[in-house]
Amino acid sequence: FHRQYTGSGGIDAERVGNDPLAYMAAIEPFHDNVISVYVKSTKNSLKTIQGKRYILDVYGYPNENGEGPAHYIVCGPSPNKDVYFYKTNDLTHGLFAKWKVSDDAAARIAIADFDYDNVLSFATISYSVPGYYRSANPTINVFYNRLAQRKLRTNKEIQGIKQNHDLLFKVPRPNQALKHQTVAFITINGIILSLDIVPPYSSRHANNTTYIKVLSSRIMWIDSSTELHQLVNHSCAFLCKKKSISPLAIHSDNNRIKTGSEEAL
Repeated sequence: FHRQYTGSGGIDAERVGNDPLAYMAAIEPFHDNVISVYVKSTKNSLKTIQGKRYILDVYGYPNENGEGPAHYIVCGPSPNKDVYFYKTNDLTHGLFAKWKVSDDAAARIAIADFDYDNVLSFATISYSVPGYYRSANPTINVFYNRLAQRKLRTNKEIQGIKQNHDLLFKVPRPNQALKHQTVAFITINGIILSLDIVPPYSSRHANNTTYIKVLSSRIMWIDSSTELHQLVNHSCAFLCKKKSISPLAIHSDNNRIKTGSEEAL
């Protein structure tokens, strides 16, 4: 096939450690089918940057118009309309792990911390262009990152103190908690009781076996039983009487609860 396009259909730079431009990933050429990365040599200076090109994948062949299946790439497992996630294993030798994460077509990919857990996730919008290619069911989808291993802080934000026969907890002031933290303090008949802090605009795992008593602020989750998948707000004042110990059953579609502008205890 004659290749009538040049350049790149999508390119992005990626930070590794303290290097903001450790490598670049690209689809080559424009409207084509080659996924490649350019890795800098460790001996480079700012004025003489040189890199080595590694081909990660070749998807199919160009059509009669010289167009390949690959359209968009960003850096963060039907070959013509899937989304794949590549993760660096050995940058020096151009080795990457690969996961297919979606069977749907993606015209654009956006990177953001969509569920406020301090880890980047990504969202896609289906390819649907009249007269060119139209997805059967065009949608916007969010794919949450559950691969990252977050580093734990060495200094505990929650501190437990036993005073005579009472157990007291010292917690951060509102809006000063830096990350989700949990302290388990008693197990009764196989049920673990813990005190949790969820910082503002953050989330934590909570499936249908989790029961929560909100002591401070408000938590939210998505519940498909509500009309139009509306966001449902829940707090201790919503279902629990004052000074009661009634727990709140969690029925979250994505097994996550999240906070708004204030931390939750």
